[in-house]
Amino acid sequence: MYTFQVTAEEDVAKAIALVKDKFGKLDVAVNCAGIGVAFKTYNFNKKTAHSLDDFARVLKVSKRAATEAFNCGPTLIIISQNI
Repeated sequence: MYTFQVTAEEDVAKAIALVKDKFGKLDVAVNCAGIGVAFKTYNFNKKTAHSLDDFARVLKVSKRAATEAFNCGPTLIIISQNI
């Protein structure tokens, strides 16, 4: 099993390189990383909103992970297909 941080460009690049080294090519890149917080956007009972840090963390993983994967993945797919 391999683990890496999907929000770190270097880790994503290492994962793509691992695929290239192990399999020689990458046919498809799929991003399925995402997180959520188990809080309402605004809690009327506590009269408070969820923290901006939680919101930023959700965006970092959900949005940035997709960007990192699709910045690195297509290059290897194109190389694999000799395009």
